[in-house]
Parts: sequence; structure tokens; C-alpha cells
Amino acid sequence: MRDSLKSKSTLGYWFADGNGRIEIRWEEYDAVERRHTYHYRISTADLAIDAWNYQASDLRSGSGDPVSLPRALADLLSFLEAFSESRRSGNPESENWNLFPDRLAAWAESMSDEFGMAREEIEPSE
Repeated sequence: MRDSLKSKSTLGYWFADGNGRIEIRWEEYDAVERRHTYHYRISTADLAIDAWNYQASDLRSGSGDPVSLPRALADLLSFLEAFSESRRSGNPESENWNLFPDRLAAWAESMSDEFGMAREEIEPSE
């Protein structure tokens, strides 16, 4: 179902049947704020959000925890699930309505179930 691309600072997840790819990259550790910063890239058959430095793409993880790309990717998948649920419900007042650009809404809605399965597959076990 998936192939992963792993390097020192990047992790990728490819969905089955070519329905999209998500890559997450560790950027930096902020010693003052005691957190890691990650940026993502999402590509689908119909569109690509390829700018690493998307303003809304900053994922913050932990308080000085070790860099965990699987954890950051699982968090991103959770945000995508929340975004798709918000869009499916048709409630623009939801705090999750604008988590991602509008052009990603149709893809996220169609992939909602896949996000949950992917998250279960990659989340580190406790």
C-alpha cells in the first residue's frame, strides 16, 4: 500500500493507486521555543502544493522532544482528516475549515478514510 522515502530529514508517504503523495521535512529546532519545525509538500494527480515554506504548513512538535518525522507525518494526516471532515460537513465556521488551501478540499474529502489508515500505519507505537 505504501512506499516510503527516508533521508536524514525527509519522510514521504505514497497513497495506493497513485492518489497522492505527502512529504514532510524537518527544518529546524528552535532552542528558545523548545520545538521542532516541519514543512510539508502534498502532490495529487490533479494538483501539487509544492512550496515547502507554505505559511500554514508549519507543524510544531513537542517541547524539545527528539525529531520524529513519523510523528510529524501522523500529525499532518490528523490535520488533513480534520480538514476533510470540516469540508464534508459544509461548516465554514469550523476551526478546521481553513487548515489547507481550498484547492485541496475535494482531494482531502475523497481521501479521508485513507488518512486514518495511513496514520495508523506510520504512527510510532507507544
